[in-house]
Order: sequence, then structure tokens, then C-alpha cells
Amino acid sequence: MPKLRPIALTAVSLALLASAAVGDTWVEVRPLPAQGVPIVVQPSGMPVGGPAIRLAPRPVQPVRPDTLLITATLANWDADVEFDGLLLQVATLAGAHAVTPRRAEISITLYGERFTTPTRLKAMELARWTRLVQAKDFCGPAGSAVYRLPFAAFDPTRDPRVNADAVVRVSLGVPGVGRLNASAPVQLMEFDPLRDRRFQATGSRRFRGER
Repeated sequence: MPKLRPIALTAVSLALLASAAVGDTWVEVRPLPAQGVPIVVQPSGMPVGGPAIRLAPRPVQPVRPDTLLITATLANWDADVEFDGLLLQVATLAGAHAVTPRRAEISITLYGERFTTPTRLKAMELARWTRLVQAKDFCGPAGSAVYRLPFAAFDPTRDPRVNADAVVRVSLGVPGVGRLNASAPVQLMEFDPLRDRRFQATGSRRFRGER
């Protein structure tokens, strides 16, 4: 049992103590001479002997995120050798500290370039994803959330006209905060000269026998 520490307090000080108490703190009141009101604070557990007052916890003010950090990388999450999409890592900060929104909505847009002629590139939107965000998602490294963004109608591994350089733009809508926005560069193809030449010649980056 923790050691009890008597503290003599005036009525005003007692009111301040009550307003500052947080959590399951108990106070035990005992008689004292006229100079003040004795209070014995027990840090945890039930009070020992005598009447006790349990102080209500002070409401915790929600911490609002003000910064969105993202990274995006190519990823393969099945048994074949080709990339299946992007892995997006998301972290929200309040100042220098990671915070977790209870719920939010995230919109992801991939911008890139496609060759319209052998020497001319055209900038365009390549793909778009949306996700519902929950607090349980933020269980990754350093309290981040990680989302899979699969290639569907757009697949850079099957379109030789797509340039490897691209940008991911992310917009996170948090109730009571508004929208946080961030962008990050991403490579849509790995540097692999041998597979690149095979892709240009055959339309496939796989070798015989590869799934």
C-alpha cells in the first residue's frame, strides 16, 4: 500500500485540489485542529478507513492534429513477381507529437505523365482511391497507418507509355478540424534495365516460368 501523506489545506486550497484531481484519485478526510483541514492523498486503490470522497476526473480536451505526413512506395502483396500497387503510410501530428484521429476520411490522387509521342509527355491524373480512417488503423511504425492502394484500370507495370516519376496527393478530412493535405513523390517502376528492355519488347516484365 502506498504511503499516505497528510497535507493541511484551507477550504480554498481544497477546492483547488478538487478541481485539479484527475483519474481515480481518492482523498481521505480526518479531524485536525483549527488551523486547517487535513487531507491524506492516496495515489491509487480504495481509501483506507474513515469517510472518503472520490473526485470526478477532469474532462480531457481532444488534441487536434495540425500536420499530415505521408510516404508512398511500390509494393507487391501476392505470390507473383510484379508490383500490385502502392503502400501509403500516413501519420498525423499535433506539434511534434503523433496523434490518432478517431475517425476520418482520406482521399488519394496519383498524378503522373504518359508519353503521347516518343518525345512528348502529358501530365494527367492516373488513379484515385478513398478510404475510411479509424483509430485502430494507426498501429504501424511510429503510430502511423498503412494502406494498400491496388492498381486497377491504371497499371504502370502493363502500360509502357507511363513515365516512372509520379506524385501522390493525400487529403485527410478530420471532423472538427477540417482537411489536412500533403503530397509526396513516388516511383511507379523500379530501376531494372533488363526487365525494362523485355517490357518494351514483349509488353511483359516477366521471364518464362515466372508467375
